Amino acid sequence: MMESKVINVREGDSNLLTVFDLWWDGHGQERVPVGFLPKCGVMAEQNGRPVAVTWLYMDNSIGAAWVAWLTTRPGLKGKESVRALNYLLESVEEVADEFDYKLLFTMAQGRGLQSWFKRRGFIENHSGMSQLFKSLK
Repeated sequence: MMESKVINVREGDSNLLTVFDLWWDGHGQERVPVGFLPKCGVMAEQNGRPVAVTWLYMDNSIGAAWVAWLTTRPGLKGKESVRALNYLLESVEEVADEFDYKLLFTMAQGRGLQSWFKRRGFIENHSGMSQLFKSLK
């Protein structure tokens, strides 16, 4: 059972970024480009230990927010991961609601994560998309 929840806003908080990078590496994923993460990082903790993290890009003109780079601590078992992600998404929804955002959107790779989002009320809009980045500097 998730006993504690901590919501961290990452502005100047290198700990959240460090945890995220270590987990991303632990899952064998390429790190998110430096400087690309928004100020709003959300972390769920269980018994004072981080278990899941995501980032929330909050548009300032239309009240929509992008839930991005969702990841769990490497080594969590299936049910533990789902529980952590459920808790994390609840926290993200609270943050978005606090700022009066009306829409969350995300991109998910893999049927398992896509199904998980759908079970939580997300509706698939496009399939077969890729994330593409271009650095301008």
